[in-house]
Amino acid sequence: IFFFVVNHPPKFRTPSIRYVLLGEDLPLQIQATDPDNRPINYSLASTNAQGYTFTSGGLLNYTMTSSESKTFTVVATDECGAKDTMTITLKVLACPCQNEGVCYPHPYHPRGSGQYYCTCQVGFNGSLCENNIDDCHSAECGNGSCVDGVNNYTCRCYVGYKGAFCDEKVFDCTNDTCFPGVNCTETPGGVSCGPCPVGLSGDGKTCLG
Repeated sequence: IFFFVVNHPPKFRTPSIRYVLLGEDLPLQIQATDPDNRPINYSLASTNAQGYTFTSGGLLNYTMTSSESKTFTVVATDECGAKDTMTITLKVLACPCQNEGVCYPHPYHPRGSGQYYCTCQVGFNGSLCENNIDDCHSAECGNGSCVDGVNNYTCRCYVGYKGAFCDEKVFDCTNDTCFPGVNCTETPGGVSCGPCPVGLSGDGKTCLG
């Protein structure tokens, strides 16, 4: 009596298309399952890439150095010689982060899935770093208006005020400080008004008849 045991070939589980950023070092674990639970050996049949490493355990390491897609034809062989062949294509993704945000592989998704998260530069937030944080929200421009910048703000002072926070009153001879016709002199501490016109009395700022 002869018994024949049918050996089934392995089947790949890794998706045939994987994604990578330009310049990203991608460790990609290629996986296959064997219906008969036999050990699997992985080998690389062909590729148009250079500078990669590949192990018999199915671990591919490759750094994407150009925008051209790369293909890796992998063979999974069980201990009885049954095989499955698959071509994996690596496609380049553009980092979606805005305002010079930096893309990082998402820790909750497998490498090559195309899932990334953004780390924003100072002054920006949002999932894609698309928002310029409103620094005017906490600004103190008491006698002026606030102009928002990137991680800063500028106070635009109203007429008659100066300083980084528009909290310094301007005393100069352009503000009609002295009574009309009275000589005005600017001093380090403010302004000095001359004597009132003939026939009037006062301090030069206020002159009464």
